[in-house]
Amino acid sequence: MISAILLDVANVVVPVVAIAFVFSIPLLGIFLYFQQKRLEMNERKMMIEKGIIPPPIEKEAKAPTQNNKTLQTGLSLLSISLGLVVGYLLGKYLGVSSVFSIGGSILFFLGVASLLQALVFNKRIEGDKNEEL
Repeated sequence: MISAILLDVANVVVPVVAIAFVFSIPLLGIFLYFQQKRLEMNERKMMIEKGIIPPPIEKEAKAPTQNNKTLQTGLSLLSISLGLVVGYLLGKYLGVSSVFSIGGSILFFLGVASLLQALVFNKRIEGDKNEEL
């Protein structure tokens, strides 16, 4: 009787808590980000009031970095999907344990994607240096 009541309560409480955490953690991150920015601006305002010239505000994201991040994300997602497909096929046709074949394939393709990203990034840097000369 008591276990059935606890099970009913757990069936209600667990989803509610999960939904609360899913929405509260990003909101907490946003709140802390803006609080940090407010503190930085107050510090700059106090420096100006005292006659000290504050250093210029650095831009957080630059266009080339964003392009590299997009490339890295795309290659990672592609490698994970290839790892899932190859791991599933290995598990199905070779009789290998599905957990190990899928996990190993994902890690393998993530490594290949990292190597490709490093090669492409190095070629971009070399191309940029040649354009400057």
